[in-house]
Amino acid sequence: MVGYSDEVLVHLQNALKFQESSEIWEAKLPVNYKDILKFSKSPETYLTMEKKDIYNILSKGILLKDDNLWFSIGGSGERNEMITSTLFSFRNRWSHRRRSIKESRFHKVVEMSDISNLNIQIKIRPQLLPSDVNYSVHLVFKFCGPTKSHAKRMYVNLKYKMGNESLHAYFATWREDEWMMIELCRFDNQRKDTNFEVLLEGFSRCYCDSRAIYIEGIEFQAIENVKEEKMENKEIPVMKSRSKMKIKKDHMLWYPLSKMKRKVYHMESAKEIVYNSSNVTLFNSKSSAQSRVEWIYKD
Repeated sequence: MVGYSDEVLVHLQNALKFQESSEIWEAKLPVNYKDILKFSKSPETYLTMEKKDIYNILSKGILLKDDNLWFSIGGSGERNEMITSTLFSFRNRWSHRRRSIKESRFHKVVEMSDISNLNIQIKIRPQLLPSDVNYSVHLVFKFCGPTKSHAKRMYVNLKYKMGNESLHAYFATWREDEWMMIELCRFDNQRKDTNFEVLLEGFSRCYCDSRAIYIEGIEFQAIENVKEEKMENKEIPVMKSRSKMKIKKDHMLWYPLSKMKRKVYHMESAKEIVYNSSNVTLFNSKSSAQSRVEWIYKD
């Protein structure tokens, strides 16, 4: 009898530990995680998993919506999503093709052979983002073939348009997954039925050479607060535009970065910004006592 009581007690203790563990991990998941998983190809499989396993899957990322959307959650439960480039509209019919590469989250990416004349029209809608969070919008891409760089950023000078405004994104940032990203704008997600629209015109051949690129998609990354976020030490692309107009449509505010009232203090060595070795021959490096960095470049 004593043995039976001990067995029941152990069973109850294990059940309590499982319940506590389940509650802890469920609290880390989005409130509507079950509805989110219904957009996967195997919702029945995911919904029978333990909450910890579901959390680990969503932290790494999962394909949803017919594999056109990559969804993930951050350490604080924030949601991020990327929409595949195969849904974009390409005006230059002969300069792009779909490719399968193992580094991508999606089954297909788009390879662009003429990076100075992209002419990519993007009109997409965030799918699973909450309305009480601010987001930054990034173009995610990489150069075809091997790349060599020790710098965290690369000067690319991407030209693009939002509405009637012509904008520039000067820098691309290396990600830990070996892709690169360019921050195009930020927005206040007050409504879920508004499209994000942008026309990507082209990169500068002077700095990017003539190599082709793979475009993976447009990523929406959660940020705590656009207006209160400290920007002094963040490496971000700066857009060139003197207009004071904010792009407003259906109560969703899109902020090109040049419109945001903030101070950015950051200086890169010219030696780090000049990325492609074929372009370095156009310049002569020279040490200067007056410069704040070790090397400057003169033409």
